[in-house]
Amino acid sequence: MTGIDIDAIRKLADAATDGPWWAWDRGVGYVIALGEPSDVDKYNRPARELPEGMRTDIGRREDAAFIAAARTLVPALCDEIERLREQLYAQKPVVEAAQAWAETVESDGEYATEDADRLHHAVEQYRLMDIALTTARNDPAYGPEATR
Repeated sequence: MTGIDIDAIRKLADAATDGPWWAWDRGVGYVIALGEPSDVDKYNRPARELPEGMRTDIGRREDAAFIAAARTLVPALCDEIERLREQLYAQKPVVEAAQAWAETVESDGEYATEDADRLHHAVEQYRLMDIALTTARNDPAYGPEATR
């Protein structure tokens, strides 16, 4: 698993021109326009485009649409990653308690082995996700000192 530095991604997104953006078909290529597709002048041109020097023709409609959508999707994806991480870490005490119970069951032999095996599998899956997230968070390739 590769690490994702949410803070660095948010910093990039926050520094970009405010969105939303959309892809305008100039007839000879696409340009990223600001606002909504309905924000056009009387000649059906975008009312606002990226500042001079930042504009470039993008040859493929699909590429232009992706770039334009990324302006609002990237922050939304960062929010979702953070939400899922919080949910995962909130489950840690429950998983640790379940692991302790499973070890007790295994040593006592009172409960079905199948239940203990399922619980061990769930605990192992959580443990692997926790290790991956911790590794990603501490990975210098994605940390604040990383060279980009």
